[in-house]
Amino acid sequence: IPRFADYRGVMFAVNDAQETLVAGESYELAYYLYRDPEYAAIIKRGKERNLLYGVPELPDVESELDKQSAFADNIGIVNLRSQTEGRPQREQIQAYMHYGTHGGYHGHFDRASFLGMMRYGRSFFNPEMVWYGYPSYMYKFYVQTSMDKNMVVVDDKMQLPRESFLKLFHTGEHMQAALVETVAPWAHPPYGGMKYDWAGGIGFQEKMWDEGRSIQESDDHPDYGDVTEQTEDITQRRLMIVTDDYVVLGDYLKGEKEHDFDNLLQMKGLQSISAKGMEELRHDGQMTTDCRSAAQFITDCQWWKTESPVKAHFLTGFGPDYDNEGNRCPFSEEGPLHINVISAWPKSAEVMIGTQPEPIHVQKQVEYVIKGDGQVLKEGKSGVWILGEQEIDVSVKNVRRLSLSVKVGESSRNTLFWANGVVITSDGKRISLKDLPQKNRNVLPIGQPGKDYYGGEVKIAGMTVKNAIEAEPIIADEESTIEFDLSQINAERLQVLLGGDFPLGDENPRRKTMAVRSHGADARFLTVIEPYEQNSVIDHVEASDADHLTVWLSDGRRQDIQILHIDKDSVKIILTETKDNRVVYKEETD
Repeated sequence: IPRFADYRGVMFAVNDAQETLVAGESYELAYYLYRDPEYAAIIKRGKERNLLYGVPELPDVESELDKQSAFADNIGIVNLRSQTEGRPQREQIQAYMHYGTHGGYHGHFDRASFLGMMRYGRSFFNPEMVWYGYPSYMYKFYVQTSMDKNMVVVDDKMQLPRESFLKLFHTGEHMQAALVETVAPWAHPPYGGMKYDWAGGIGFQEKMWDEGRSIQESDDHPDYGDVTEQTEDITQRRLMIVTDDYVVLGDYLKGEKEHDFDNLLQMKGLQSISAKGMEELRHDGQMTTDCRSAAQFITDCQWWKTESPVKAHFLTGFGPDYDNEGNRCPFSEEGPLHINVISAWPKSAEVMIGTQPEPIHVQKQVEYVIKGDGQVLKEGKSGVWILGEQEIDVSVKNVRRLSLSVKVGESSRNTLFWANGVVITSDGKRISLKDLPQKNRNVLPIGQPGKDYYGGEVKIAGMTVKNAIEAEPIIADEESTIEFDLSQINAERLQVLLGGDFPLGDENPRRKTMAVRSHGADARFLTVIEPYEQNSVIDHVEASDADHLTVWLSDGRRQDIQILHIDKDSVKIILTETKDNRVVYKEETD
């Protein structure tokens, strides 16, 4: 751990974990037994001591390991640290990848993933950023899956566990580099997550209702807990390069059949996205409607057709001036972490920005009843949260008084709306429910007409809805009821959507999934990631092909990166910096 803990004594997270302060008391006994100066140095970085086992007087030493790049095959971690001379250590970039054997029950399906990155004592990601805990079906259905990670995924599926290997490790003056490889099939995750013994043998439908988190199941859905639709073995290699100012990710994937390959990054606080020739393709409520896939939980998905480079700017902030919901980085220092993500290859690609299913407590058990003149026309129930919406289409012929009622169990956030509601008349007219006379009983009003309960857009299952009518009860466990007068309109049918709003209020700080998609039997990606505190130092980026990347810096320097034989064990990286048409340095991996 002394090789991986940063200058503050904070260890980054892997598997079912978040960042941990390991400095201080944890190493008192270790130093007492072994007197390793590195143990003394990490104790001194802590804020508290424990002299039950500790040595009272520690030597005046500083760590050398916390500045260096390192790897550990036994846990499958490679950690690259920039080596810029003259900069304070807080400006050092620390980036890490995951490889090795699978971590058992607590292991995540994320080999060859960009596990995280720190700079300025701030971190943009750890595996618990979207964390539902162990009892939820989301634990094995989403949280641990590949779709929740910073990696290339295949067909919206989950990487199955196979041992993976570190193929390259280089630490130089100007460049740190590592390449990991895994060869594994992909499949849909266990349908509905784990089958818990303690749950008494209930089915997935009961589990969804218990949690208040329903999904739309297809008629041919798998059995509860089944892993399905396995692919052939797919070779996956990820190269990570760390320079003084940015990180480069280079990906190579190859299968026998054609697949969709999505290069995913999970980032908080999208500020902008731009590209040459950027053209809107479509907006989907979900990344996929396949109920077997973890990608169904990524909603509000905007797709573009792009030409590289594609540049997205994100802002993760810490402290009282920022939205900290979902950060789960308790040791990050206050202030901003700007991140520019530049997709340099493929030349042409589909790019998506979607909303991650952050574990904001919007889930609730909802029972609804539609009545006409006091008679039940339709009733049902659903666990309404990010999904679980109910599309209602029912005859209201000869009905004069229509009522829509909702009863909710425990609810911590106000999210319920009747949306897109229309009454179709006998002559084919479509009259919005909002235009009909109505009376409310036990309905919580919204503050701003046309907005959600927190002042943002109303979105249900990832789609912006029209004519949303609030449905949240004022008093829990009592029905909220809205009555409409149909006596003057010759009504024939009612069509309306009942669902839960997500995200809530201002959406700008929410965590997003960025996907760059390539289709074929193989795929190559080049991505530049620049973390900075105040000002970006990259002017622009260009890739002539998947093996040649050029980065122009704002001070006039040009850095050319050549990737040789990424698909072979003879892989080699060459970094050349020039300024004013003069070579400043050239560095090659061993």
